[in-house]
Amino acid sequence: MQNYARNTGVPFETYNTAATAQECARAAAYYRKLVEQPADFPCSFRLDGTQYQGFGADFTRVSAEAETAENKRTDTLVFRHTSGLQVTAICAHYPDFAAFEWTLWFEAGGADSPRIHALNGADVHFGGKAPRLCGILGDARNEDFGTEAEMLQGNLGYVGATYGMNNQPYDNPLALGIPYEMKPRGGCASNHEFPYFKLQFENDGVFTAVGWPGQWRAGFLAGREGVRLSIGQEFLDTILHPGEKLRTPLNCFVLYDGCDADRQANLWRRFMMECNMPRRNGQLMQPATASLPVGTALMATATEENQLARIKAYRDKGIHWDYWWMDAGWYTIGTNGECPQELDDYGFSGTWELREKDFPTRMKAISDCMAETGGETILWFEPERCGLEPDTLRDDGTTLKKEWLLNYRWEVSVPRKDGSMMTVPMQMVNLGDPDCYTWLRDRIFKVLREGNIGLYREDHNIRPLEYWKRTDEPGRIGLTENKYIINHLRLWDDIRAEFDGMFIDSCASGGRRNDLESMRRALPLHLSDFFNWRFSCRQAVQQSMFAWFPYFKSWTKFMEEKLDDTLEYQMRTSMAPFTSVRVDCLDMTDETAASIRTYLDEWRAVCNYYYADYYPLLDWNYDEGRWMAHMFVDPVRQEGFVQAYRRELNDEPLRYIPLKGLEPEALYEFTAVTAEGANVRLTGAQAMTEGLPVSLSQPASAATVKFTAVG
Repeated sequence: MQNYARNTGVPFETYNTAATAQECARAAAYYRKLVEQPADFPCSFRLDGTQYQGFGADFTRVSAEAETAENKRTDTLVFRHTSGLQVTAICAHYPDFAAFEWTLWFEAGGADSPRIHALNGADVHFGGKAPRLCGILGDARNEDFGTEAEMLQGNLGYVGATYGMNNQPYDNPLALGIPYEMKPRGGCASNHEFPYFKLQFENDGVFTAVGWPGQWRAGFLAGREGVRLSIGQEFLDTILHPGEKLRTPLNCFVLYDGCDADRQANLWRRFMMECNMPRRNGQLMQPATASLPVGTALMATATEENQLARIKAYRDKGIHWDYWWMDAGWYTIGTNGECPQELDDYGFSGTWELREKDFPTRMKAISDCMAETGGETILWFEPERCGLEPDTLRDDGTTLKKEWLLNYRWEVSVPRKDGSMMTVPMQMVNLGDPDCYTWLRDRIFKVLREGNIGLYREDHNIRPLEYWKRTDEPGRIGLTENKYIINHLRLWDDIRAEFDGMFIDSCASGGRRNDLESMRRALPLHLSDFFNWRFSCRQAVQQSMFAWFPYFKSWTKFMEEKLDDTLEYQMRTSMAPFTSVRVDCLDMTDETAASIRTYLDEWRAVCNYYYADYYPLLDWNYDEGRWMAHMFVDPVRQEGFVQAYRRELNDEPLRYIPLKGLEPEALYEFTAVTAEGANVRLTGAQAMTEGLPVSLSQPASAATVKFTAVG
């Protein structure tokens, strides 16, 4: 069996940027205080109106257990309040990465708990002068943009207190004594705001990551000696009944010295790769390719027969994929077995019953076909949304139950091909209900198992905050969300446990739910629903994201009517660890097939460097008149590649691009993988000061240049 795309022969876990002994010692000292001085534990909350900072008065330590495994020490501290409320602090230290974290769990005893409110799972002070808050904006900022013409002129939409587009970098000073608050929109963790950021001081700083796939809040208050940072669930004011639990967001911190943003980014990338990203059989997700079939309205008009025909059509053209991507619409759209007729019928989700007449082997034949060349299948789900009318649901266990829907309904009107309008109910399933959870989990397991599916793709086309809030009981604000989040993370854990570490795609109308808890279980394959055709914006998004997420997907998205001369430029704009092409393979010309084969060969030549150190080379921008460039370098082997883009309105056919991360005295050979680029020998000093001469004769073109030390 041959694996066409991944058999590159290059090790893909070669990174070397490491925390210093001084940084590690500083983090270790902080962690010792965290676990050894409970009265000063950096959290705050109120119980029946009484304010607590840490676990001092009115708390007794019940137990303390420690466990060490590989590069992580975990301490579990249990405290009991005089009311009987029990609080468990699960703390972890990553000694080689200058990193530490904690999560708090509250559990009622034999009686109702006191009222729990103003809960900050982290209420921490970091010392330093001249604080700046640095990071990138979240996904879906494009929703607030103006017209395409206004974007071309650089007029960005105004969002809250910040101008910006998706994933645009920011570096903002924190004014002394003026509170600043950050929170996402609509209950999706990375919707408009990004739950990862840095506090940069004069001489050092700290990365912060929030693990909460819901409505988190982070508050900042700069004083003369540093910054107070508080993190929690935005809406939480509740009692717990006997035996009930709630938890805080995960609060994760990585300390660093200095002001070198490139080194900081690579410290974070290494921490993500070694301590956070999911693994299967001990390995990170390898670089991969995929195709999503065109011509079957996603999967609304798909059958096993037409899927197998498309896989064969690609193979006949010499194109082989790691993954066959099967998206929405493969299920029945009514409780009586109704089938979709067109694309937008995919919205009537909720049965999670495969259309057996269209898929007689329940998709196993498709998975088996992909396995012939070492490939796998991806299958789309959206288990949290129900598009079926509640009155059609049954009580016999064959469908979701009406009482499992949260107490809010939103409707979307969608035009049909015949010009009529249809209404799709956007209802949300209550994952926090134990019976509902079990029913959904078992349905998902059944489809994955019978189809021998390789990767579970979970979408989330709904903004859950209003649903959660309207379902809360009086006096129990935020508890619906809290229980929901606990079970959503449990669902992903159960899928990975049941299917030997199966990888998960965290799509949520693009990249709107990519917090750290989610990224420990899933991969952010689909960064955004925006910029399908604004290639400069996609390049800018990717330049930002490489500093935070070592692995994600980019795509070449061509519908039948859009197959034009931008294909090659768009494919090279799709250079990422996971790259996908969507084109109608049944009508594909030999010329188009040759372009795809060439692109995949270029990608394979460099794809295993995506886990190496990363450097942006030119300032972040989406200006059509400018260049964009970044590079990856394996600091051990002293090899890697440069990716450069000459935009559509640029008039510079030659650009000298200063490189980074090379050994000044070493001699490097640069070889263009693409038709144009650079073929030259330079010392590291020359490449980093004078720059690599990259030549692109036409606008709207890209160069991939591989390099290696030769002396």
